[in-house]
Amino acid sequence: MRMVPSKFGVGEAVVVTLVGLIAVWFNFSYLAHMVEASPPDGIRAIVVFYNCLFLMLMFLPAIMKLLGKYSNEQVERFLDFPDRDTPFTFQCVSSFVSDQALGAFLATVLVHKGRQALDGFGPEVAAAFAFLMLMVTLVFMLVSTARFVQHLTKFHWAVYAVGALISVGFTFLFLQIGIELAS
Repeated sequence: MRMVPSKFGVGEAVVVTLVGLIAVWFNFSYLAHMVEASPPDGIRAIVVFYNCLFLMLMFLPAIMKLLGKYSNEQVERFLDFPDRDTPFTFQCVSSFVSDQALGAFLATVLVHKGRQALDGFGPEVAAAFAFLMLMVTLVFMLVSTARFVQHLTKFHWAVYAVGALISVGFTFLFLQIGIELAS
């Protein structure tokens, strides 16, 4: 029986090793400073958030291997990516904007419920909740952006580049608005 890490390629093993070493260094530094004084809640939350990020990055190659069993066609069909001959219509823009508005709402929920989790369960649980909600929100918003930008691939590369930059900027603007509304 082979262990999961042995299924990684060299690149994946290097990424996992580097992220693991950074995580160990980060946590060792935190623990060394924690001996001197008890850290405030904000620092404890940041440490948990970063550890969730490190874990996600370390497991990302394994997740990608698991997702690799699905064909590109299945994924594109599920995400409803447009074909090259699909016309660029108002519905494309409307769908993109409504998806971004939903992402802004999710960001608002993240902040509002994150505060409640902080008060009720402490900084560690609140940080883990915030990480999960942020990942769900970002994936949803970025898939929507990718679907929208896919429409622009049929145009000249300059139109594609400008449209892609504006779309990504629009995505993060909506995310920021959602977070600020709850702050």
